[in-house]
Amino acid sequence: MKEIRLVDAFEQAEEEEEEEAPLAKEEAAVEKVRAQKAVNAKDIGKGIDASNQAADKEAADKEADKKEIQGIDMGDGTDVFKIKNIKDVLFVSHRWEEPGRPDVNGVQLQAIKEYLKEHPEIKWVWFDYSSMPQKIGGIDARTQKERAEFQLMLECIPNLYLTAQVLILLDGSYASRFWTLTEAWCSMQTATKKGLENSVSSTEDADFKGLDVQVGSRCTIKCIHNAAKDTTSKGLVDLVATKTPVEIYGILEKPDVGVTNAKDKETMLPKILKIDEDVIEGFENGFKKLQSEHQSPSQPNSGKLSPKKSRVAPSDSTGDVTAFNDQ
Repeated sequence: MKEIRLVDAFEQAEEEEEEEAPLAKEEAAVEKVRAQKAVNAKDIGKGIDASNQAADKEAADKEADKKEIQGIDMGDGTDVFKIKNIKDVLFVSHRWEEPGRPDVNGVQLQAIKEYLKEHPEIKWVWFDYSSMPQKIGGIDARTQKERAEFQLMLECIPNLYLTAQVLILLDGSYASRFWTLTEAWCSMQTATKKGLENSVSSTEDADFKGLDVQVGSRCTIKCIHNAAKDTTSKGLVDLVATKTPVEIYGILEKPDVGVTNAKDKETMLPKILKIDEDVIEGFENGFKKLQSEHQSPSQPNSGKLSPKKSRVAPSDSTGDVTAFNDQ
């Protein structure tokens, strides 16, 4: 047996320790790197999660804004079209008194002011003259974006008047015009999962007691010029309030219902016939198809669908504006 001296044992131990020390240091360094990578990966993971959450929230906010702009809140699945704070929004239905001048003597403006005083809850007013991009003096100086917005809003007119509060400024010629009759009929309907339903079952169900006439929960009629509450208003309610889409189509297509742009009738009458189908389908699929059909390729989500806050045409407006609805 080989004799191992004590001094040799110490020297061997020192040599082994010296050999193991670098290995231990290297392993420690490797372990430290691994630990740091794990921490970094965890931090990166947190960052990715936070980034994803922020992106998801931003997408959800954009979608909510889009629905609000387009006037439809699909969250609760009830049997009616919904606009966020629907009682805050007013659409005005009126006849243009002259080409380019809807309100020659300021009578319409005064009627709108009276309504707003009576209804302080209204925050947003949609008035076609000021809310839709118009031609000026017969010259179309609108940008491509403005023309797209105009067309988008034009095709959405029935949907707009099926949703919010509506003020009808009724004069003696109102019932002879295509767009005003279309708007009046829409304002006296209610959208449900089964299609449109009349807001009143007969003319007698409308409220004629006050200064104005109330038809259902959304439509108010104010008489101006030669219109009279007991005759002109009753005539309008009797003409359109209880009509089905097929029946109102039969009225609107007649030659004594005038329209400046004949293409408006050609475009809108087929939409009136299938409005029940569109409403039913809308409730079934969350109105996604209805919205996509009304979206312009160049302007997928036009902000001008939202009514402008208390923006009405001034009574002294002199600009020669070619209107979409000749009202």
